[in-house]
Amino acid sequence: MSSLLNDKDYVASLEKGLLVLNLFNEKNRKITLSETANLLDMTRATARRFLKTLEILGYLDSDSKYYWLTPKILKLSKAYLTSNSFHKIAQYYVKLIALKTEETSYISVKNGSLSTVIACEQASRKMQVNVQIGDGEPLLGSASGRVFLSQMQGEDLVKYIKNSDLTYYNEYTILDPDLLYKEVQKIKSQGYCFVNQEQEKSLVSLAVPLRNLQGELIATLSIIGTDSRFHEADIIRKLEYMFQIADEIKNNMIL
Repeated sequence: MSSLLNDKDYVASLEKGLLVLNLFNEKNRKITLSETANLLDMTRATARRFLKTLEILGYLDSDSKYYWLTPKILKLSKAYLTSNSFHKIAQYYVKLIALKTEETSYISVKNGSLSTVIACEQASRKMQVNVQIGDGEPLLGSASGRVFLSQMQGEDLVKYIKNSDLTYYNEYTILDPDLLYKEVQKIKSQGYCFVNQEQEKSLVSLAVPLRNLQGELIATLSIIGTDSRFHEADIIRKLEYMFQIADEIKNNMIL
């Protein structure tokens, strides 16, 4: 970040305004002035200016105590979705893979230290895992993220793991740097990633790389569901579908 701040073309105030918008999520549907200042480590006066500006622009609404997002914020995501031809392809194929595997399916792209969902389709089951466009998963803690990390060179991967804040969820969570390194290297050799209950018990995920015609990794295709539906034979069958879809995507996009 320090290198960016030294860039004369870098607008720090724009960054702070975007950080305010990123505070809102499923947990923080409404946020006060004090909460904004505390979460972003800024003064109340500075937080007030950003909140009021976003309110005037129509991206936030307020009742004088709480602030919340307005539907206008959807224009920002719409701009991405309508200008990105890959998203249209992605949405078609997540529906197809969800139908074939009977699991919630999604496609993600690398976004800094996160793997961010750009297309998803819920499984047609009573008990389903909720995945939404815009959801972000840490690269080290998710199947999709580890597929991205498998493209890193050895020294770069070691440095990335060393500098990452690892979160403990349960006894399945891999926190040992050496084990994480070996896990990512295994993904590179086998061509897919299976994460077994590391974030939530009984919940597993499977991810494969999506490449363009030049062989470059541009996204990942993942499915997620309960461990009872991911025995060895199930994984083999589902991987077969996923690799087929990955090949179709590769042959049907121009990037």
